[in-house]
Amino acid sequence: MSIINSSSSGLTFINDNSANLSIQTGGTLALTFPTSGSIAIGPTQNFGIAGQPFITNGPSSPPSWGSPPGYSLGKAIALDLVFGWYR
Repeated sequence: MSIINSSSSGLTFINDNSANLSIQTGGTLALTFPTSGSIAIGPTQNFGIAGQPFITNGPSSPPSWGSPPGYSLGKAIALDLVFGWYR
């Protein structure tokens, strides 16, 4: 895994000869990009599940996988029928 670490002393690049790329802040894992093309967030390597969007939680909280507020399959179908979206 190649690691880019950001700290108060600047950026550190670590290469351990694997194909994955990870980004750390202050030594804590923030994002991982494996060779599969997926994205993991946080130190627990949360990949989410298929169809979940990446959601920002404001400037003081880490992002997460989840459903945006007010989203439903019914609304998506209605928007598609009325406006031709999601095609």
